[in-house]
Amino acid sequence: MGAGGYITRVAFAAAVFLFSAANVFAAWRVSIESKTVPAGQTNVHVNFNIAFDLNLAGADVPVIVRELTPGSFWTGQLPYDTSNNPYYLCDMAHNVEWHWSTDPFPWTAQMEQVRPGVPASPCDSEGDVGYDGVSPDHFSVDAAGTGGSEPAKPEGLDAVTIIFDVTDVPGQFEFDTACFTSTLPSIFLIDGLFPPTDHGPLGTGECTFDKGIITIVAGSPPCGCGIKGDLNNDQLVNPLDAVYLMNFVYRSADNRTYPADWDCQYDLGDGNCDGAITPLDVILFNNLIYRSRDYMCNPCTEGYEPWLGGACGG
Repeated sequence: MGAGGYITRVAFAAAVFLFSAANVFAAWRVSIESKTVPAGQTNVHVNFNIAFDLNLAGADVPVIVRELTPGSFWTGQLPYDTSNNPYYLCDMAHNVEWHWSTDPFPWTAQMEQVRPGVPASPCDSEGDVGYDGVSPDHFSVDAAGTGGSEPAKPEGLDAVTIIFDVTDVPGQFEFDTACFTSTLPSIFLIDGLFPPTDHGPLGTGECTFDKGIITIVAGSPPCGCGIKGDLNNDQLVNPLDAVYLMNFVYRSADNRTYPADWDCQYDLGDGNCDGAITPLDVILFNNLIYRSRDYMCNPCTEGYEPWLGGACGG
């Protein structure tokens, strides 16, 4: 074989390698977190992770929430954020946390909680005409940079966290992607180049999607942590417990009494489940006892839900 033929084969092989490597390392992805929670759990946190190889100027993720087991579903006041959306008469937000960068360019973001009627073709209504905690539910996570874009994050970014309660029926439900309206039928991930390109299914098709599956299990979490805020094991939560904690933090005097069945991974008095007892825990205890404001974690699940009294997980 001549030198020219050899060089041509090497060049072709190099091109194939580069093309393959680009596909291997390409990162346009939407992943909804899956997790297992106890029946009746409140304040379940689920992250929407988005990965993008280029700067991101816009993202839209239409979602359907669907029962897999009858009666196993989300419940309570469902998460929503109508901010910066002229469709609504006022801005309202509940249990939606955004994690986009704000420097140098802020983002306008909303989670539209209302599916505006049965949408026109090509969407399948699936019997859903609202956002009401009855399977199926539809919503859409929408965001757009105002004058700029999010720096590329091929490793992924937890762009938004939604918080909700679940029913007390063991089983599963899922967060899948589905048509939201005739003008938002699929995921859009729009880069910050000029002209911009959509890397979603209707654009380049690069985006992959991982649905989130929530598994509800029967019973309380497997730990015994006594009564939340009870530091002397007298089955009460009162100012005496606050004094015990202040003595521990400020005077190195430990008068705490652990329940006989204690097997919690966190120390007694660790109000925020960070593995240490500090003045911050004193503030949390004082808010609980003197102001009836429960910002303390549930030591069984690490969730920051109100949990006054009762055994761990009760």
